[in-house]
Amino acid sequence: MRISKKKLNFSNREMEVLDLIKEGYTTREIADELALAEDTVEGHRRSMIKKSGARNMIVVVYAAQSCGLI
Repeated sequence: MRISKKKLNFSNREMEVLDLIKEGYTTREIADELALAEDTVEGHRRSMIKKSGARNMIVVVYAAQSCGLI
């Protein structure tokens, strides 16, 4: 599956979450780092998957790295 850069139109907060996911942070660690509820972090994950059309966050991270977003 190829994901175009156009589909990776994430909000600033989603980009912050994505960058921390790329660094290996857990949902709880991301929530603590960004002062968010864990459910909010999970919502950002779901939103990025939906926007990109990816099957999971691994694909989202790979696509974002391939496009030079992170």
